[in-house]
Amino acid sequence: EPFFTTRSKGTGLGLAYALQVVKAHNGTITARNRTKRGACFSVEIPLRYRFHPEVERNPL
Repeated sequence: EPFFTTRSKGTGLGLAYALQVVKAHNGTITARNRTKRGACFSVEIPLRYRFHPEVERNPL
């Protein structure tokens, strides 16, 4: 959810921006809850990138 933040000076765009960058590189971000410890995020970006022109891309 863009613009959601729990910080007083946050914009809430960090994760949304990170997801755009990772998707642009054919990667994924996954999140899981950690009981009483917040969340754990995993970022995976493939070592080899294959361009697929038929896939619509949004410029960053």
